[in-house]
Amino acid sequence: MLFGQLEQLDLPLRSCRTYEELHQAALDTLAALDHWFSQEREKSNNSLAENMLSFIHDNYNKDISLFSLADYLNLSRNYVSTLFKNIVGRNFKDYLGEFRFQMACKLVEEQPKKKIKEIAEQVGCTTEILTRLFVRHSDLLSSEYQQRLWQDELNG
Repeated sequence: MLFGQLEQLDLPLRSCRTYEELHQAALDTLAALDHWFSQEREKSNNSLAENMLSFIHDNYNKDISLFSLADYLNLSRNYVSTLFKNIVGRNFKDYLGEFRFQMACKLVEEQPKKKIKEIAEQVGCTTEILTRLFVRHSDLLSSEYQQRLWQDELNG
């Protein structure tokens, strides 16, 4: 792909008659290459971000970790950790926890009488972890959140 892109670049180096022309042509060529590499890096990061988020969204209900994401991407754990934080803006564990919380809220809203333990299992964590997620993201215990939904349903 790079060579295909290079063929499209106008490389007027041989036609330069003075040192200044050669210098400017070399600078223009390097600027074009820098721009191309920046675009390719951005495409690669966007693709990796999509793969990382897809992995989480498809597997949040299982026992996944940064290790399993790194294995899935065939990259080192440290690299994936840094890349995830740079692209998503928060670390893997926080993102996974918030996503599980959102999915648990959705399940509680759809089935407000379902046991919290069953909901926790459906989103890939224990009751204790789910309770911590609810407290962190809603300032309510999971059971309090559920009770509020029951009350809202009764009050119509």
